[in-house]
Amino acid sequence: MSMKNDIDQGVSLQYLFEERFRLSGDKCAIVFKNKEISFNELNLRANRLANLLVDKQVKEGDIVAILLERSEDILVSILAVLKVGAAYLPVDLNYPSSRVEHMLNDSMCRLVIADDSGTKMLGAIQSELAVDVALVANSLALHPRFECHQGAATDLAYLIYTSGSTGKPKGVCVTHGNVANFNAGMQECLDLSELRSMASLTTVCFDIFVLESLVALLQGLTVHLISDDERKSISRLSEALSDVDVLQITPSHLSVMMDEPRIQAALAGLNTLLVGGEAFPVTLLRKLQSVTQAHIFNMYGPTETTVWSTVQDVTHKDQIDIGHPIINTQILILDDNNTELPQGDVGEICISGEGVTAGYWNRTEMTAQRFIEHPSAQSKVYKTGDLGRANPDGSYQCLGRIDHQVKINGHRVELGDIESHILAQSNVQQVGVVVLSSQPYQGQLAAFVVSSTFDAHSLRHRLSSSLPSYMIPAYIEHVESLPMTENGKVDRQALAQLIPSAVSAGVSQSSVSQKSTSQPVISQSSISHSSISQEPVLPETDIEEEIHHIWCEVLARPQVCCTQRFMDLGGTSVLAIQLLSGIEAELGIEVTFSDFITRGNTVQSLSRLIEDLIISEMSEEEIEALMASEE
Repeated sequence: MSMKNDIDQGVSLQYLFEERFRLSGDKCAIVFKNKEISFNELNLRANRLANLLVDKQVKEGDIVAILLERSEDILVSILAVLKVGAAYLPVDLNYPSSRVEHMLNDSMCRLVIADDSGTKMLGAIQSELAVDVALVANSLALHPRFECHQGAATDLAYLIYTSGSTGKPKGVCVTHGNVANFNAGMQECLDLSELRSMASLTTVCFDIFVLESLVALLQGLTVHLISDDERKSISRLSEALSDVDVLQITPSHLSVMMDEPRIQAALAGLNTLLVGGEAFPVTLLRKLQSVTQAHIFNMYGPTETTVWSTVQDVTHKDQIDIGHPIINTQILILDDNNTELPQGDVGEICISGEGVTAGYWNRTEMTAQRFIEHPSAQSKVYKTGDLGRANPDGSYQCLGRIDHQVKINGHRVELGDIESHILAQSNVQQVGVVVLSSQPYQGQLAAFVVSSTFDAHSLRHRLSSSLPSYMIPAYIEHVESLPMTENGKVDRQALAQLIPSAVSAGVSQSSVSQKSTSQPVISQSSISHSSISQEPVLPETDIEEEIHHIWCEVLARPQVCCTQRFMDLGGTSVLAIQLLSGIEAELGIEVTFSDFITRGNTVQSLSRLIEDLIISEMSEEEIEALMASEE
């Protein structure tokens, strides 16, 4: 049970921000690339855009989508939307157009704030939508004063979409009061107001962005908005982090960078490190404790209860729990009948209090199922779907998921969502999607597909048009049948254990079979490994040998085909960053993430790209000498 702290029910975020603008004035509010924006300038720019929104007939209670490249304009737009009394809907430009279209249609958004990239995306779906578009650039000449809508704590602040088991993402309705309480909770737990700056590393569509942007600004911190180029380069990211006090990051993202000396140096300079979004391994904590004196916190909470609901200071701990609830938040451990369990018993983690959101947008039945009344709570209780128990000291443990909802690099994913998209493809009879459980593939998604005709590359391409990249399985495997448990359900445990043994052996066919505890049997010979070529193309040049070696290390494989794409071999964007860091360390050549994706996503093409980069840095005399040596 947390301490009760009354939050003024008349308070709105725009009211809190007006007070912050008054207090901080000329202080730097945002740093983006080499640009600094003061609180005063941020306020004036938000006022101008708010005037444009009013001109566009946006009013209290409307939904306004934000479809922008990563820049300070995202924060300007959020504040402008709040000032007019509307709610903002963050949209990621990297999402497939079909997902964006669903979000815009489902939310019934009144208007989209866009830049050139956002307008281009809208062009592909504009015929399906009846929304107006406001360009940020068109607000620059408007009046810099604006009378804010007063607002109330019960008003909708933002609508954020999460993965849904039906194949369609669902919107979570977060109010001003929810965010105001979260802001107060972070102020009490972390006391960020005594620090200078916080990095903003996550995307606008990840709800923890609220902490590293809105909450950071409300507490007077300078937000260092990390650019896309900085996020995808170890050297640039470490440089960007060298000037901040607070970093919030997921364990997966942190893990792949922990062995990089430049990242270790950046971590050593931090005052506070917030780790959350998925399970925080003790091994990662020990590494952190060895490289930084920063205060380290484990953060826990679902989107439905406003970013983080519990916090544990693990700076000097040797084990990790999810800690204690923040102010005005209560944790209940309930059984299958929603009966509260005594301390120590395992049940479902349920959360009540001021952070519990208003439910799902236009999903009355789903809201009623997950947001319940309970006699032990003074407000609605959200059923998280996580297993947990209470500790004697009043803290809590999280023991994993009850259902098949998982966290992938901090993003909440319904495995059924991915399965429904794969089943929608022609000739697919069955599919099972699992998170692999054996090292070195632990935490990666794998899809096992029963299909009369199977082309993993084509399937992956079709999925990319409807699912964000973090929901596309790293491994897509063809099987003759799915293993079943005795009660007739797909044995996901057997699937999760199957692929690593085949991949690590470097084969696509074997007579070995895999058994689970309930005796389902699946023959390795029934699997066609899309990620492994039966006759792999091997390295032919010295530079290909070096690149091939780095690829194998990052992908944890004994061998890869030099003509297969990184993502088809199980690579992810996070692993790509690790790969490029390894190349820079070994070869002294920096390859940008965008060049890697567009020009160097196979061993062969990456080798050619690096050769071009080497030649571009050579003098004419060096090039002539090189050509002469090859004659």
